[in-house]
Amino acid sequence: MDRAEFDKHFKIRKHFAKEFKPPKNETKGVYKLIGDNGFDYSLDYQIGFLGNIKLEFLATETKQKLQTRVAQTYMVRLEVNAPPHMDSITGKLSRNHIHFCYPDGIVTHQLEGYDKEKFLSLDYINMLRDFLILCNIDISEIKFQGVV
Repeated sequence: MDRAEFDKHFKIRKHFAKEFKPPKNETKGVYKLIGDNGFDYSLDYQIGFLGNIKLEFLATETKQKLQTRVAQTYMVRLEVNAPPHMDSITGKLSRNHIHFCYPDGIVTHQLEGYDKEKFLSLDYINMLRDFLILCNIDISEIKFQGVV
């Protein structure tokens, strides 16, 4: 799968396979997503461990083995309050950034100034909502109030 094909998957509307409840603090897990194209996707989450938020949207065959999944997966990873680390192109990253991982490389953006409408507030509920919208995941049935 090349980058153009991955981008097509990113733009496809996706829905949760079962009822989605915003994850609570200090939890991690996976939600299965189904695209309007019938393709399976997943949303991996890790909330509140060491005070951070990590959300990953993966466009991959769910039956792939883990070792092949990483190399062939289109992934979008949002990291909020993450431990500082280095990016091979831009250097040191702030604690709040987003990675777009393609099989042929990674594109990383600092959250500050990334989008004029998304990720303006670093609170958990707004981050989650903006990330789901960015990944074109249907949020019409989700109740975001009173989480964490």
